[in-house]
Amino acid sequence: MQSLCRIKMQFRTVLDVKVVDVEKRRNPSKHYVYVINVTYSDNTSHIIYRRYSKFFDLQVILLHSFLFAAL
Repeated sequence: MQSLCRIKMQFRTVLDVKVVDVEKRRNPSKHYVYVINVTYSDNTSHIIYRRYSKFFDLQVILLHSFLFAAL
């Protein structure tokens, strides 16, 4: 049963991503995290937490990958 579950998860796609909140954290140091709701094609959703620095890293990667679109 477990292998069947893994196979099903491989075919799901992301349908929607929303930033639903921002939280202040103090551990290990003061910082903010974005609370993100990700909805998948199998009607499941997960809450994930990411720092601003992760969004910045993604932007840098996208700008390098699609340099002409950024102009």
